[in-house]
Amino acid sequence: MRSDYVSYAIAAIFFILAVIVFAAFQPPILEPIIWTALVVILAILGLIFVGVGYSQKTKSSAATLPEKPETLREESKPETKAVGKRRKKGKSNKE
Repeated sequence: MRSDYVSYAIAAIFFILAVIVFAAFQPPILEPIIWTALVVILAILGLIFVGVGYSQKTKSSAATLPEKPETLREESKPETKAVGKRRKKGKSNKE
């Protein structure tokens, strides 16, 4: 199993715990500062594990992909010579 999946799972657990603490334990049960701090700490831990999971994700590099064949560009196309009209013998263009 890839390590980034484990980090994402741990992050999801922290986020779920933060939601449970936020929804279930209202300030009358815990002191408001402790309650707020616990929710914030759990959310920050979730964000940290999301970052760790993202940094552990395998990178796909362009070097491993097969290169596309190069298409002909305008410069590399073979040049064709323009064929002019042939002049008829006996007539000259000078008048």
